[in-house]
Parts: sequence; structure tokens; C-alpha cells
Amino acid sequence: AEVISPGVQFTAARTGSAVAPPEFLARIEDSEIGCGIACSHRSDCFGFYWLLGACRLFDLHAFFNLDAWVSIGTCDVFLREKLPISTCQESSSKVPCSRAIDGVANQYYHNLSCSHTNLNLNEWWEASLTTPSLVSFVTIYNRLDCCGHRLNKFDILVDGSVCNQVRLSAPFSVSNFSCNAYGSKIRILSRSNPAEPVTICEFMAYKIQG
Repeated sequence: AEVISPGVQFTAARTGSAVAPPEFLARIEDSEIGCGIACSHRSDCFGFYWLLGACRLFDLHAFFNLDAWVSIGTCDVFLREKLPISTCQESSSKVPCSRAIDGVANQYYHNLSCSHTNLNLNEWWEASLTTPSLVSFVTIYNRLDCCGHRLNKFDILVDGSVCNQVRLSAPFSVSNFSCNAYGSKIRILSRSNPAEPVTICEFMAYKIQG
């Protein structure tokens, strides 16, 4: 099932579900399309479900924290549709770059689902979209078994232009990073000094509206 609202397409992650992520906002809407429009205009909205005339919006962390899902009446749970990624490349390869786009969000490197460059200054990992698009934000799954600080400092570039400079004081697990640039190549460029490798366990890109 799909819901198409202006600028954003949503797909059903679960149909006929009896549980759903806790919402950060509930509002009256007369249809799932109205829900999709409401979600598409909020950068913090990762998806929604429509139940008994109420549209319930949730963020990315609520969706992936399955232990916090709540019991509800039967409904469909919709997510923003990811921008399709065709290929990837990286500045150097210790393991295949494709591990970051294999659809497996396992955050432990030795489970063979994380990319890994070599150890040099300005290492990078890059995704190529199937067609040029507005890139509103990207979602990055960081490594959890060690070394999460390696992604504390990086730039996001779209077709060679910087759209975000990320400078963190503490490692993250899973996070969204805004971009709002148009193009087809999305690069994660390390700005760590001393040098650190770039390790990404899963990468996704989304378009909010356009």
C-alpha cells in the first residue's frame, strides 16, 4: 500500500498492525492522504498511522525502538519512501562499500554489515542515487561495537557541494542529518584530525518535499 501526498510518497511498513510507534503529535485528519500531507511538512516526521479519524505522527527513533511500540486498534503504519540508491563508492576499501546499503541495519562490524575505509585524512563514502533528486536529509547508522566517535566530524556533500558540516561532541547510534540540496551523489567526508576511517552500517536518503 502507498500514500502519495504532494512531494512525498509513503509506503506501508506494516499493514493491519495491532501495534505502532508512539506518536509525538496527534491531529484530526479525514484520511491517510491528509496524514501524509501533515507528515510531509515536518522534518521530524518519519511516518504516520491513521486511526479512528486521528493522524498520529512519529519520528525515526520511535519507529526503530520496537520495545516502545504501543498497542492500538488495527491500522497501517506508513513510512517516508527512501530515495533509491543504485551504487556506492569510497576513497579506499577495507570491505565493500555496499555493506552500507545492503538493507541490513546491523550495527556490529563483525556481522559483516558495515562499510570501512582505510585510515587516512579525508576518507569518504559516497552513494549514487538512481536519478537526481532533492536530498532533504540522510539517516546514518553508526557502528556500535566500538569506534562510534569516528563519525563525530564529517561533511555531507551533494554533487560536490557541502550541505551540512557535522561536528559532534559525543557518538551517535542512529541519527538524521539535514541537507536540502539537489543532486545524485551524496558523500560522507571525514573531517577527523587525527585521521579516522569512515564506517557506516546503513545509509538512507530521503526527500521531504519539492
